[in-house]
Amino acid sequence: MSQTNAFFEYSADDPKLGVAVADLREAASRTPLWSRLSWIDIRNRYKRSVIGPFWVTISMAVMIAALGTIYSQLFGMAIQEYVPFIACGFLIWNFIAGVLNAAGRTFIEMEGIMKQIPLPVSFYALRSVSTEAILFGHNFLVYLAVAALFQIPLGWETLLALPAFALIVLNAVWVVIVLGILCLRFRDVIPIVANLTQIAFLVTPVIWAAELVKNRRMIVDANPFFHLVEILRAPLLGKPIDPVNWMVVGSMAIVGWIIAFLCIGYTKRRMPYWL
Repeated sequence: MSQTNAFFEYSADDPKLGVAVADLREAASRTPLWSRLSWIDIRNRYKRSVIGPFWVTISMAVMIAALGTIYSQLFGMAIQEYVPFIACGFLIWNFIAGVLNAAGRTFIEMEGIMKQIPLPVSFYALRSVSTEAILFGHNFLVYLAVAALFQIPLGWETLLALPAFALIVLNAVWVVIVLGILCLRFRDVIPIVANLTQIAFLVTPVIWAAELVKNRRMIVDANPFFHLVEILRAPLLGKPIDPVNWMVVGSMAIVGWIIAFLCIGYTKRRMPYWL
């Protein structure tokens, strides 16, 4: 006899891959709902604030101006070259860090809804990533200002930023699914992810150029965050994307989604008991 629960109703004998695919398909069909909820998340986060999420944009602009002035001298780089470099780096890293930090709370904070409404697991992941994408759009104004001020040479290579960001988002969704389930089951993972995110920022070429690590370039190339940042930063700076970045980020998406499908298929029935 098949076993079902009120939260996620499906047979225990169903193929795990089929369960995961059906979950993602149902979440995609509810795109208007989770996209609308993302806007509501932003509004609630900055309720009673005059400029709302633009506070984050202003903070990033001030930080870029301060670090650009000081660190350009420390690293021996021209300020016309360094400010656009860190502006793109911070823009991308804020999105990545936001996704990682929100992943652990994705399911935990939705306990009330998850116990009452049988929504697919990937629905919450898409909502979380969508919220961070909206913030990315607000922060993108800083890049536009820097591009105009420092006359970044934009060309056809810049159009590659669109598929590059789409690939980053594709990776972000599976990361939220996997980390969200892991943090739901083991709550100690949440502070671990937060601490590792801070360390990752320091060892990833966000405010420093990869070329500075001449004799130990392997350390940079082995860092997946470097490829996630560089695949989008290069076209935003008007430079071609290294094919290695495409291969690494694409491989991460393939492997990551396989893991995400397995996580959904094997843990979906158990999630109500972890809330």
